[in-house]
Amino acid sequence: MKFISNVFMVTGIMIGMPIIFYLIFHGTRMDRLPDIEDVESGYTIVNGSEYDLDQYLIGVLPTEMNLDSEYEAIKAQAVIARTSILYQLKGKKQMDGNKLEEGYITQEKLKEQIGEREYTKKLQLLTKAVLETRGMVIQSEGEYIYPLYHEVSIGTTISAKELYGKDIPYLKAADSSTDVESPDYMKVEEWDYEDALNLIKKEKPETEVTREQLEEKIVVTSKTSSGYVKKLKVGNTTFTGEQWKKIFDLNSTNFYIEDYEGKMRMVTLGKGHGLGLSLYGANELAKQGAGYKKILTHYYRNIEIKKIYE
Repeated sequence: MKFISNVFMVTGIMIGMPIIFYLIFHGTRMDRLPDIEDVESGYTIVNGSEYDLDQYLIGVLPTEMNLDSEYEAIKAQAVIARTSILYQLKGKKQMDGNKLEEGYITQEKLKEQIGEREYTKKLQLLTKAVLETRGMVIQSEGEYIYPLYHEVSIGTTISAKELYGKDIPYLKAADSSTDVESPDYMKVEEWDYEDALNLIKKEKPETEVTREQLEEKIVVTSKTSSGYVKKLKVGNTTFTGEQWKKIFDLNSTNFYIEDYEGKMRMVTLGKGHGLGLSLYGANELAKQGAGYKKILTHYYRNIEIKKIYE
C-alpha cells in the first residue's frame, strides 16, 4: 500500500488543547471552517488515542504524498485516503490504526521532521484540505472502491485486467503523459554480474547458474502489453516481477535487462504498480487548473464522488 497558496494562519495552534482554531483566507474573502475536532464522521480510528476519521487523515496524508503538492491534488488524496479507510472498515465504525494499510505520523513527529515554521503551514493546509472534502468518498456500483495509487506512471496508467487478469470497472487505463517529465520516470542502474548473482542466490539459493552464464540465462517469460514483468527465469529458477523488483530495489516491475559494457544494466520505467491514480500526474492536472473531483474522475472510471456525512 510520497502547499500552501494564499493561505495565512492568523491564530496560533494550541498544541495539546482540545480544539484547534483556524481562520482561512481566500483572496480578500474570509471563510470560517469548522474546527477539525468539532467534525464528527461517526468513524473512529484507534492509534494510541481515539481519533475521528477526519482527524486521523491529518496524520495519514504526510505519509502518502509530497506536502508541497498542489492544493487540489492534496484534496484528491484526502478523498482517496478517506475512501480507502472506509473500504477497510467494511461497515464497522471503529478500527485499530495499526491494522490499516495507511501509514500515520503524529503531529509531534511531523514537526520534528520539517521544523516548526513549515509544520504550522502544512498542518493548516492539511486541515483545510480534509475539512473542505469532509464526507466525500469514491464509490463504484454503490460500494467503496479500493483506490490504488502510485508515484509515477509510464505515461499511462494500466488496467487491473492487464496486470492481474481481472476486470475492475474503476481501474482502467488513463492517460498520464506528463509523467514522462518526472525525474522518477526512468531509472538506469548497472550491476557487476557477480554482485547480481549473489543477490539472486540470496533470495533463491537453489538458483544453479554461474557468473559466466548469467547474461544468457536471464529470460523474461511473461510480461504485460505495457511492459510490466510478471515472470522471469534465471536458469531453471522462476522469479515473479515483484520478487525481482525487491531483490534489486527497482522502482517498478516495468523493466528490461541488457548487457552494457560487460555489466548487467536494468532500465526501469515509472515508480509503483501503475494502477489507479498517479501522484505526479494528479499534481500536474492540478497545476493546469483541475479540481480534485476532475482529477479523481480522470484516473478512476465508472465512479461516483459523493458526500456520506456532513
